Amino acid sequence: MLKKTDYIIFLVIFVADLLTIALKLELIEIIVKPLIMIWVLVVFSKNAKSCHRIFKTAVAAFVLSLAGDVILMLHSKSGLFFLLGMGAFLVSQLLFIITFVKTDKKRPQLISRQPVAFIPVILFGIILYMLLFPKLDLVMKIAVLLYAAVITGMLLSALNRKGRVEDISFILVLIGAILFFISDSLLAINKFWFSIPASGIMIMSTYMAAQFLIMLGLIRQTRVPDK
Repeated sequence: MLKKTDYIIFLVIFVADLLTIALKLELIEIIVKPLIMIWVLVVFSKNAKSCHRIFKTAVAAFVLSLAGDVILMLHSKSGLFFLLGMGAFLVSQLLFIITFVKTDKKRPQLISRQPVAFIPVILFGIILYMLLFPKLDLVMKIAVLLYAAVITGMLLSALNRKGRVEDISFILVLIGAILFFISDSLLAINKFWFSIPASGIMIMSTYMAAQFLIMLGLIRQTRVPDK
């Protein structure tokens, strides 16, 4: 698995990114922010088994997340960049869904065994969209609906891995998916509903932790044979 230096580098980037947000060092943030996904890509490629079925889609998901990070940094220049950034993350979430469903197909899915477990996630996604709906114009109503559906699907697909992958991999990815869901929810609330104090720090800390945990869980999946 990861070396001690890998964790130290992640921690340095994590703290540096939050400091640039707290101190409003926008020029430095442009350099620091993409480093988190570059680090994820390098560490995942180095530690995951490239022959595993999830490797290519996972790498593609991380690449699209990196693209989304870069594009969203330009959103203040034009609303178009926000939509393009959302588009990049939407494709990234779709790729995460594809990655998460690539498990041992012989094992029964959680959704068929305990469908009730999925209801709270679906309800939260619906309620959040309903709260945001009055604040959105027509274009954003459609865009946010699509993204809300996909991010909810990503969390559901992470939950559906239970019993189909090794427990540690399942827990890491599920916590990461929950944090991703929280990060995007905070971003949407802060942009379209009301201003959240220290929103940038909360959004980025949950986002970076999410990508880190998802990466760890997927590395674990590639290194533990299916049973």
